[in-house]
Amino acid sequence: MINYESKMSIVIIVFLITSSILSSCTDDTDPEPYNRPPGSKAGIPVLSYHYFNDRNRLEQGGRALGTVLLNLPLLTVKDAWTVRSEDFEKQLRFLDKNGYRTITMDELKSFMTGREEMPGNCVAITFDDGDRSVYRYAYPLLKKYDMKGTLFIVTSRVGQSWNSLNISSWEELREMEESGVIDIESHTHDMHSKLREGDIPHPVFTVSGETMDKMRKEKIFNDLRRSRVSLKFQLGIRTNFLAWPYGFGTAISDSLAEAAGFEGILTLKSGRNHPGDPLTEIKRFAVTSKTSFSRFKRIVGIDRAVDRETDHM
Repeated sequence: MINYESKMSIVIIVFLITSSILSSCTDDTDPEPYNRPPGSKAGIPVLSYHYFNDRNRLEQGGRALGTVLLNLPLLTVKDAWTVRSEDFEKQLRFLDKNGYRTITMDELKSFMTGREEMPGNCVAITFDDGDRSVYRYAYPLLKKYDMKGTLFIVTSRVGQSWNSLNISSWEELREMEESGVIDIESHTHDMHSKLREGDIPHPVFTVSGETMDKMRKEKIFNDLRRSRVSLKFQLGIRTNFLAWPYGFGTAISDSLAEAAGFEGILTLKSGRNHPGDPLTEIKRFAVTSKTSFSRFKRIVGIDRAVDRETDHM
Protein backbone atom coordinates (compact mmCIF):
# COMPACT_ATOMS: atom_id res chain seq x y z
CA MET A 1 0.00 0.00 0.00
CA ILE A 2 1.32 3.45 -0.91
CA ASN A 3 1.93 5.60 2.18
CA TYR A 4 0.94 9.27 2.50
CA GLU A 5 4.42 10.62 1.64
CA SER A 6 4.54 8.55 -1.55
CA LYS A 7 1.09 9.75 -2.54
CA MET A 8 2.14 13.37 -2.08
CA SER A 9 5.28 12.80 -4.16
CA ILE A 10 3.14 11.41 -6.97
CA VAL A 11 0.81 14.40 -6.71
CA ILE A 12 3.69 16.87 -7.00
CA ILE A 13 5.29 15.02 -9.93
CA VAL A 14 2.00 14.85 -11.83
CA PHE A 15 1.34 18.51 -11.12
CA LEU A 16 4.77 19.60 -12.34
CA ILE A 17 4.36 17.60 -15.55
CA THR A 18 0.89 19.04 -16.11
CA SER A 19 2.13 22.56 -15.40
CA SER A 20 4.96 22.27 -17.93
CA ILE A 21 2.54 21.06 -20.62
CA LEU A 22 0.02 23.81 -19.95
CA SER A 23 2.43 26.66 -19.26
CA SER A 24 2.38 27.91 -22.83
CA CYS A 25 -1.38 28.45 -22.76
CA THR A 26 -1.77 29.72 -19.20
CA ASP A 27 -2.86 33.36 -19.00
CA ASP A 28 -0.45 34.71 -16.38
CA THR A 29 0.54 37.94 -18.11
CA ASP A 30 0.02 41.34 -16.53
CA PRO A 31 -3.43 42.73 -17.34
CA GLU A 32 -3.54 44.78 -20.54
CA PRO A 33 -6.12 47.44 -21.41
CA TYR A 34 -9.37 45.85 -22.57
CA ASN A 35 -11.48 47.59 -25.24
CA ARG A 36 -15.01 48.18 -23.97
CA PRO A 37 -17.41 50.90 -25.09
CA PRO A 38 -17.71 53.63 -22.44
CA GLY A 39 -20.81 53.91 -20.29
CA SER A 40 -23.06 51.35 -18.70
CA LYS A 41 -25.40 50.56 -21.63
CA ALA A 42 -24.22 46.95 -21.52
CA GLY A 43 -25.42 46.76 -17.92
CA ILE A 44 -23.43 46.78 -14.68
CA PRO A 45 -21.86 43.54 -13.45
CA VAL A 46 -21.79 42.76 -9.74
CA LEU A 47 -19.01 40.41 -8.62
CA SER A 48 -19.57 37.99 -5.74
CA TYR A 49 -16.55 36.76 -3.76
CA HIS A 50 -16.46 34.68 -0.62
CA TYR A 51 -13.01 33.80 0.75
CA PHE A 52 -9.32 34.43 0.07
CA ASN A 53 -5.94 32.83 0.78
CA ASP A 54 -2.29 33.36 -0.12
CA ARG A 55 -1.46 29.88 -1.42
CA ASN A 56 0.88 29.71 -4.38
CA ARG A 57 -0.11 27.97 -7.61
CA LEU A 58 2.04 24.90 -6.89
CA GLU A 59 0.39 24.25 -3.54
CA GLN A 60 -3.09 24.93 -4.91
CA GLY A 61 -2.52 22.68 -7.92
CA GLY A 62 -1.02 19.91 -5.81
CA ARG A 63 -4.00 19.92 -3.50
CA ALA A 64 -6.41 19.80 -6.43
CA LEU A 65 -4.62 16.88 -8.06
CA GLY A 66 -4.34 15.03 -4.78
CA THR A 67 -8.08 15.38 -4.25
CA VAL A 68 -9.03 14.31 -7.76
CA LEU A 69 -6.45 11.60 -8.51
CA LEU A 70 -5.79 10.06 -5.10
CA ASN A 71 -8.97 10.90 -3.20
CA LEU A 72 -7.01 12.67 -0.48
CA PRO A 73 -8.94 15.14 1.74
CA LEU A 74 -6.87 18.13 0.62
CA LEU A 75 -9.60 20.43 -0.70
CA THR A 76 -12.80 21.49 1.06
CA VAL A 77 -16.00 23.17 -0.07
CA LYS A 78 -14.50 26.39 1.26
CA ASP A 79 -11.49 25.95 -1.05
CA ALA A 80 -13.83 25.84 -4.04
CA TRP A 81 -15.12 29.31 -3.15
CA THR A 82 -11.68 30.69 -2.26
CA VAL A 83 -9.76 33.08 -4.53
CA ARG A 84 -6.00 33.50 -4.19
CA SER A 85 -5.10 37.04 -3.08
CA GLU A 86 -2.63 37.21 -5.97
CA ASP A 87 -5.45 36.54 -8.44
CA PHE A 88 -7.73 39.07 -6.74
CA GLU A 89 -5.05 41.74 -7.05
CA LYS A 90 -4.58 40.87 -10.71
CA GLN A 91 -8.31 41.40 -11.25
CA LEU A 92 -8.27 44.73 -9.41
CA ARG A 93 -5.22 45.85 -11.36
CA PHE A 94 -7.06 45.02 -14.58
CA LEU A 95 -10.05 47.10 -13.50
CA ASP A 96 -7.78 49.96 -12.47
CA LYS A 97 -5.81 49.99 -15.74
CA ASN A 98 -9.01 49.99 -17.75
CA GLY A 99 -10.62 52.88 -15.91
CA TYR A 100 -13.36 50.98 -14.10
CA ARG A 101 -15.13 52.65 -11.18
CA THR A 102 -16.41 50.53 -8.32
CA ILE A 103 -19.86 51.59 -7.18
CA THR A 104 -21.86 51.12 -3.98
CA MET A 105 -25.17 49.33 -3.63
CA ASP A 106 -26.94 52.69 -3.30
CA GLU A 107 -25.42 53.81 -6.61
CA LEU A 108 -26.44 50.54 -8.23
CA LYS A 109 -29.98 51.02 -6.95
CA SER A 110 -30.11 54.55 -8.40
CA PHE A 111 -28.93 53.18 -11.74
CA MET A 112 -31.45 50.33 -11.78
CA THR A 113 -34.35 52.60 -10.87
CA GLY A 114 -33.39 55.06 -13.60
CA ARG A 115 -32.64 57.91 -11.22
CA GLU A 116 -28.95 58.13 -12.10
CA GLU A 117 -26.78 57.26 -15.06
CA MET A 118 -23.41 55.68 -14.42
CA PRO A 119 -20.79 57.32 -16.65
CA GLY A 120 -17.76 55.31 -17.68
CA ASN A 121 -17.16 51.65 -16.91
CA CYS A 122 -18.65 50.53 -13.61
CA VAL A 123 -18.59 47.38 -11.55
CA ALA A 124 -19.73 46.49 -8.02
CA ILE A 125 -17.68 44.17 -5.79
CA THR A 126 -19.36 42.14 -3.05
CA PHE A 127 -18.32 39.59 -0.44
CA ASP A 128 -20.55 37.07 1.36
CA ASP A 129 -20.37 35.56 4.88
CA GLY A 130 -17.70 37.78 6.49
CA ASP A 131 -14.76 35.39 6.75
CA ARG A 132 -11.72 37.17 8.20
CA SER A 133 -9.82 36.56 4.95
CA VAL A 134 -11.81 39.47 3.48
CA TYR A 135 -10.40 41.74 6.18
CA ARG A 136 -6.91 40.30 5.83
CA TYR A 137 -6.56 40.20 2.04
CA ALA A 138 -9.37 41.92 0.14
CA TYR A 139 -9.76 45.03 2.30
CA PRO A 140 -6.09 46.14 2.01
CA LEU A 141 -6.11 45.52 -1.74
CA LEU A 142 -9.25 47.57 -2.22
CA LYS A 143 -7.57 50.40 -0.32
CA LYS A 144 -4.44 50.04 -2.43
CA TYR A 145 -6.38 50.50 -5.68
CA ASP A 146 -8.82 53.07 -4.26
CA MET A 147 -11.82 50.81 -4.82
CA LYS A 148 -14.95 49.99 -2.86
CA GLY A 149 -16.82 46.85 -1.92
CA THR A 150 -19.83 45.61 0.04
CA LEU A 151 -19.69 42.84 2.64
CA PHE A 152 -22.79 40.82 3.53
CA ILE A 153 -22.53 39.51 7.07
CA VAL A 154 -24.38 36.84 9.08
CA THR A 155 -24.83 38.95 12.21
CA SER A 156 -25.29 36.08 14.68
CA ARG A 157 -21.87 34.68 13.71
CA VAL A 158 -19.75 37.80 14.09
CA GLY A 159 -16.48 37.05 15.90
CA GLN A 160 -17.09 33.28 15.84
CA SER A 161 -15.53 30.22 14.27
CA TRP A 162 -18.33 28.72 12.21
CA ASN A 163 -18.59 26.24 9.33
CA SER A 164 -14.80 26.21 8.87
CA LEU A 165 -14.88 30.02 8.70
CA ASN A 166 -13.33 32.54 11.06
CA ILE A 167 -15.78 35.44 11.01
CA SER A 168 -14.52 39.01 11.47
CA SER A 169 -15.13 40.75 14.78
CA TRP A 170 -17.35 43.79 15.24
CA GLU A 171 -14.18 45.86 15.63
CA GLU A 172 -12.90 44.72 12.23
CA LEU A 173 -16.28 45.30 10.63
CA ARG A 174 -16.43 48.77 12.17
CA GLU A 175 -12.97 49.58 10.83
CA MET A 176 -13.92 48.55 7.30
CA GLU A 177 -17.24 50.41 7.43
CA GLU A 178 -15.74 53.63 8.83
CA SER A 179 -12.93 53.56 6.26
CA GLY A 180 -15.43 54.12 3.46
CA VAL A 181 -13.82 51.23 1.58
CA ILE A 182 -16.30 48.47 2.49
CA ASP A 183 -19.99 48.90 3.29
CA ILE A 184 -21.56 46.32 5.60
CA GLU A 185 -24.95 44.84 4.70
CA SER A 186 -27.02 41.82 5.72
CA HIS A 187 -26.64 38.12 4.97
CA THR A 188 -29.48 37.40 7.49
CA HIS A 189 -29.07 37.12 11.26
CA ASP A 190 -29.09 33.34 11.63
CA MET A 191 -30.48 31.73 8.47
CA HIS A 192 -27.33 30.47 6.77
CA SER A 193 -28.38 26.84 7.17
CA LYS A 194 -30.58 24.21 5.57
CA LEU A 195 -33.42 21.97 6.68
CA ARG A 196 -34.39 18.72 5.06
CA GLU A 197 -37.80 18.73 3.41
CA GLY A 198 -38.44 15.34 1.87
CA ASP A 199 -35.16 14.01 0.50
CA ILE A 200 -33.62 17.39 -0.29
CA PRO A 201 -32.18 19.98 2.12
CA HIS A 202 -33.44 23.52 1.51
CA PRO A 203 -32.36 26.89 2.92
CA VAL A 204 -34.40 27.52 6.06
CA PHE A 205 -36.03 30.59 4.51
CA THR A 206 -37.36 28.63 1.51
CA VAL A 207 -38.71 25.52 3.26
CA SER A 208 -42.38 24.88 2.31
CA GLY A 209 -42.01 27.28 -0.61
CA GLU A 210 -45.27 29.00 -1.54
CA THR A 211 -47.27 27.27 1.20
CA MET A 212 -45.19 28.61 4.09
CA ASP A 213 -47.22 28.85 7.29
CA LYS A 214 -47.68 32.00 9.36
CA MET A 215 -45.31 30.92 12.13
CA ARG A 216 -42.43 30.33 9.70
CA LYS A 217 -43.09 33.63 7.96
CA GLU A 218 -42.88 35.43 11.30
CA LYS A 219 -39.64 33.65 12.13
CA ILE A 220 -38.06 34.73 8.84
CA PHE A 221 -39.33 38.29 9.21
CA ASN A 222 -38.02 38.54 12.79
CA ASP A 223 -34.62 37.17 11.77
CA LEU A 224 -34.26 39.79 9.02
CA ARG A 225 -35.35 42.59 11.35
CA ARG A 226 -32.90 41.39 14.00
CA SER A 227 -30.09 41.50 11.45
CA ARG A 228 -30.86 45.14 10.65
CA VAL A 229 -31.19 46.02 14.34
CA SER A 230 -27.85 44.34 15.16
CA LEU A 231 -26.02 46.28 12.45
CA LYS A 232 -27.64 49.52 13.57
CA PHE A 233 -26.72 48.90 17.23
CA GLN A 234 -23.16 47.68 16.61
CA LEU A 235 -22.11 49.89 13.68
CA GLY A 236 -24.64 52.72 13.68
CA ILE A 237 -25.64 52.05 10.08
CA ARG A 238 -28.92 51.70 8.22
CA THR A 239 -28.97 48.40 6.35
CA ASN A 240 -30.80 48.51 3.01
CA PHE A 241 -29.55 45.45 1.13
CA LEU A 242 -29.77 41.72 1.70
CA ALA A 243 -27.89 38.86 0.04
CA TRP A 244 -29.68 35.58 0.58
CA PRO A 245 -27.46 32.71 1.74
CA TYR A 246 -27.03 30.13 -1.04
CA GLY A 247 -27.90 32.77 -3.61
CA PHE A 248 -31.68 32.68 -3.93
CA GLY A 249 -34.89 33.25 -2.03
CA THR A 250 -38.51 32.75 -3.04
CA ALA A 251 -41.30 35.18 -3.84
CA ILE A 252 -42.52 34.83 -0.25
CA SER A 253 -39.12 35.28 1.40
CA ASP A 254 -38.39 38.24 -0.90
CA SER A 255 -41.65 39.91 0.12
CA LEU A 256 -40.80 39.32 3.78
CA ALA A 257 -37.41 40.95 3.22
CA GLU A 258 -39.09 43.99 1.69
CA ALA A 259 -41.49 44.15 4.64
CA ALA A 260 -38.48 44.02 6.99
CA GLY A 261 -37.10 47.16 5.34
CA PHE A 262 -34.70 45.90 2.68
CA GLU A 263 -34.66 47.91 -0.55
CA GLY A 264 -32.58 45.53 -2.65
CA ILE A 265 -32.00 41.76 -2.67
CA LEU A 266 -28.91 40.21 -4.22
CA THR A 267 -28.86 36.76 -5.79
CA LEU A 268 -26.31 34.51 -7.46
CA LYS A 269 -28.16 34.56 -10.75
CA SER A 270 -25.57 35.41 -13.40
CA GLY A 271 -26.02 38.49 -15.54
CA ARG A 272 -25.60 42.25 -15.68
CA ASN A 273 -28.04 44.70 -14.14
CA HIS A 274 -29.98 47.26 -16.20
CA PRO A 275 -32.40 50.12 -15.58
CA GLY A 276 -35.84 48.68 -14.93
CA ASP A 277 -34.57 45.35 -13.59
CA PRO A 278 -36.26 44.30 -10.30
CA LEU A 279 -34.40 45.26 -7.14
CA THR A 280 -35.53 41.95 -5.64
CA GLU A 281 -33.32 40.11 -8.13
CA ILE A 282 -29.99 41.90 -8.36
CA LYS A 283 -27.77 39.63 -10.40
CA ARG A 284 -24.21 38.71 -9.48
CA PHE A 285 -21.39 36.77 -11.09
CA ALA A 286 -19.75 34.33 -8.67
CA VAL A 287 -15.96 34.60 -8.74
CA THR A 288 -14.48 31.36 -7.43
CA SER A 289 -11.32 29.29 -7.51
CA LYS A 290 -12.16 28.12 -11.01
CA THR A 291 -12.80 31.57 -12.51
CA SER A 292 -10.11 32.06 -15.14
CA PHE A 293 -8.72 35.50 -15.90
CA SER A 294 -10.15 35.32 -19.42
CA ARG A 295 -13.61 34.65 -18.00
CA PHE A 296 -13.17 37.52 -15.55
CA LYS A 297 -12.49 39.84 -18.49
CA ARG A 298 -15.64 38.62 -20.21
CA ILE A 299 -17.67 39.21 -17.06
CA VAL A 300 -16.66 42.87 -16.85
CA GLY A 301 -16.55 43.33 -20.63
CA ILE A 302 -19.38 43.26 -23.16
CA ASP A 303 -19.46 39.63 -24.25
CA ARG A 304 -23.16 38.92 -23.70
CA ALA A 305 -22.53 35.19 -23.88
CA VAL A 306 -21.21 35.41 -20.33
CA ASP A 307 -24.79 35.90 -19.10
CA ARG A 308 -25.38 32.24 -19.90
CA GLU A 309 -22.24 30.98 -18.20
CA THR A 310 -21.82 30.19 -14.55
CA ASP A 311 -19.13 29.51 -11.99
CA HIS A 312 -21.54 28.23 -9.34
CA MET A 313 -20.35 25.36 -7.22
